[in-house]
Amino acid sequence: MRESNPGRTSKSGGILAEIEAALAEERAMEGVEAPYAAVVELQHRKWRLIHKHFHDSPFRVSESLPRAQQWRKVLDHVRAQVPEMELVDWLVQQVHVAENIAAGIRDLRPRKDGPVYDVFMEFAGNKKRKAVAVHHWEKAAKGSGQGAGGRRDGTPDPDR
Repeated sequence: MRESNPGRTSKSGGILAEIEAALAEERAMEGVEAPYAAVVELQHRKWRLIHKHFHDSPFRVSESLPRAQQWRKVLDHVRAQVPEMELVDWLVQQVHVAENIAAGIRDLRPRKDGPVYDVFMEFAGNKKRKAVAVHHWEKAAKGSGQGAGGRRDGTPDPDR
């Protein structure tokens, strides 16, 4: 897999360090009662950095390969750069679905066609947009005096 913009490696390295710091911060928050606002802000920052990194350093995978191999290449590339578990899990799922489709097993989940980079970037962009929306919701709720109780996954806490 090649980067089509190799001149950005120093900038990319800085973003990778920021991503690793965000992932370390996220791991430190696991199992402790972190303030909801801090969790939401961290998710927003993490997904913004991940999306920016892959947007600034695009990669291409040969479309002549079987779809499962294309996804495996993306998985290896992403796992080596950004070991974010939700991203890795989604990519593993893409590999399995592509293998099933190639074996003639229908999958009822909708799948997008097109270059795997574009599909991957759509997923990363959607994760970033959700994190932004939850972060804005939390800030608005906090600013209105309503409090911003919620769970780590961004859903409201019914007990609050």
